[in-house]
Amino acid sequence: MLDSIRTRLTLWHVGVLALALIIFSAGVYLLLARTLYRRMDESLRASSESIAISLVRERAEGETETEAAHSAVDELHLLNQAMAIFDAEGRLLAEKPAPGNDHARLPPLDSIPAGDLRLYAEPGDDGEGQRVAASRVKIGDAGSTYLIVVSQRLETGPSRKSWRWWGASF
Repeated sequence: MLDSIRTRLTLWHVGVLALALIIFSAGVYLLLARTLYRRMDESLRASSESIAISLVRERAEGETETEAAHSAVDELHLLNQAMAIFDAEGRLLAEKPAPGNDHARLPPLDSIPAGDLRLYAEPGDDGEGQRVAASRVKIGDAGSTYLIVVSQRLETGPSRKSWRWWGASF
């Protein structure tokens, strides 16, 4: 069957073309995934900063810790993002779950940097991952410290549990 030069040459060309398409597709996938992760991280960063600014403003208006946290969380309407504000000891002050009742969980307290934002991936309860932004914010002269956690699932929308083919949702 492979005695003909024409057959061997055709198979060789088909194999080289298939390899080129696989390499190109993998490159496009990796570039797209990296870009989407970067966008999601920037969205989480912006949301965390907005919550911190709102919390500072509410505390400056004289609201108590809990009232300010609830006001800061209630002011923001973030699509597909869960947010929570904790005190320095890790006690929940206010939270707003994402659609589907997804909650922002507090990471270990020693892993949250002071005055900086920590972005990381976390496995979800159902095996699907999420990106999390956690920051420690110090407010006022008294130095009240708050922990702000914002998270977003890697796969969002109603088709999250739908049929899958090679990791893609349809």
